[in-house]
Amino acid sequence: MADETTITFTIPSINQEDLDRNFSIPMASLFKYFQSARMRLPWVGAGYASLSSETPQETRRLVVKTQMVKCDASLRETVANKDVNVVVNLGSIGRTTCEFRYTIKFNDEIVGNGVVLMVCVTGEPGSLTPSPMPERVRSLAPKDDATEKKFMLDKSKIVSNMEIPKASDCLFVHKLFVRYSDEDVNQHANHSAYARYTQDAITNARANDVIFSDQIQIMILEYNAEARANDICEVRLVKLEEEGDIAVFIIRLENATKGNDEESELLIRGLVTLSKHQKSAI
Repeated sequence: MADETTITFTIPSINQEDLDRNFSIPMASLFKYFQSARMRLPWVGAGYASLSSETPQETRRLVVKTQMVKCDASLRETVANKDVNVVVNLGSIGRTTCEFRYTIKFNDEIVGNGVVLMVCVTGEPGSLTPSPMPERVRSLAPKDDATEKKFMLDKSKIVSNMEIPKASDCLFVHKLFVRYSDEDVNQHANHSAYARYTQDAITNARANDVIFSDQIQIMILEYNAEARANDICEVRLVKLEEEGDIAVFIIRLENATKGNDEESELLIRGLVTLSKHQKSAI
């Protein structure tokens, strides 16, 4: 019988087309690999078919509430021609929440870890509501709490307690346009797209000599609302007291097809820790 609590997902022989301008594997790719790994757990299944088949049967999905990746910047640029092995382990399960724990390896070398806290939901895209995790799946959860979840939640509280900054008060503001190709089956921007928006903002700030590095050591994203195709957004960066820590706020300003009839909305609160390691662009 297959182990329902852990699996290793392998991306073979990473090459140049998978790397960013620093010849490193992007944080957004790691979040995407996290998704690829957990979807292969037997009780999840593509399109959440297996999760929806659990008793009582209903259409269920898991959506990301908060997620983190920690991966040494100097090691991320050593990935070329190596396999990326992402090990996922089922973590704690609450009434409607589910935690996944990750170890990142380049070949057999551990280079980072991560944690993703998700919410079980039901309903149609655009009107999803929390739904209890199936009892059988709840029974699979480990009893221990040996996880990076506490670190992630403690760190994210720094930003959660902040007022949403005005653009004029920010260290840097990066504007973006949400594409249809950013959306997933839920008909909103995939969780990994926000990591790319964040990384683009950090790189843009570095290119404008606003920050000392665009190499990210830690990325934490807390999801507040959904972006959809044609949304015009801003990534607002705010310098924090801890050296290298940058608060991230992604704001929807308007939708290009609907105009500015809707009020601006906070989509993401996040935090990145920059590495002092810096490699020149190739």
